Amino acid sequence: MINLLLCRLRGHKIVISWHWKFNKKTRKRFIEYLAATGNVSYACRMVRVSTNCAYKAKSNLPNFSANWDDAVERAAEKLEDGRKRTAIGKVEGSDDEEIKRLIEDVKNLNDRVTALIQSRESRDRQN
Repeated sequence: MINLLLCRLRGHKIVISWHWKFNKKTRKRFIEYLAATGNVSYACRMVRVSTNCAYKAKSNLPNFSANWDDAVERAAEKLEDGRKRTAIGKVEGSDDEEIKRLIEDVKNLNDRVTALIQSRESRDRQN
């Protein structure tokens, strides 16, 4: 671990360890880009670190690793939400009367379930 924190001299070129290039502020920005896109390579380009550097930080910093996993999960949820919205938009834009009726039935059922839940919650509060 100490070797990672030290700078090494190679000929005339100074190589700085991943720890110094990928500081706390940069890691935070990386997580933001990762959560927005789910793309590690893109997030690395945006904060100007190599993917190798990012993966080293992930393997050596448990908190960063947990934040990384959360960011990937959030990105996957955004992608799934987008797919659902696209599918619903395509179905709602359809001219098929049967599909439109099914959509209305699902919306009505959702309203009834919500009303039932609310009435049970109010009954529980009264007791």
